[in-house]
Amino acid sequence: MRYLVHWKMRPSPDREVLSLLDKDLQYCKNLMKEGKLLASYVLDGRPEGYEVFEVESNEEMHKIIMNAPFGPFLEFEVWPIVDFEFSLKTLREVLEKRKK
Repeated sequence: MRYLVHWKMRPSPDREVLSLLDKDLQYCKNLMKEGKLLASYVLDGRPEGYEVFEVESNEEMHKIIMNAPFGPFLEFEVWPIVDFEFSLKTLREVLEKRKK
């Protein structure tokens, strides 16, 4: 299952955030090596960003978010997503069925 995750930093004490920077970076690198984190982006000039995950289940996605070192300092929104080509293929199939 593929997910788009929007994260936004909550107001947080600088000292605590600084103490977790290296841990969070390593956490993300490990997820990338495992093939679970496919992409990670930060919005220019804003304390928020988007990530794309490929995981086995909703529960696994939940665990990844809850275990993130920065987790307590972030707000998350999570959406399941499908590949663009798959979406178009499905649309074509639905429309062709309606013609019959």
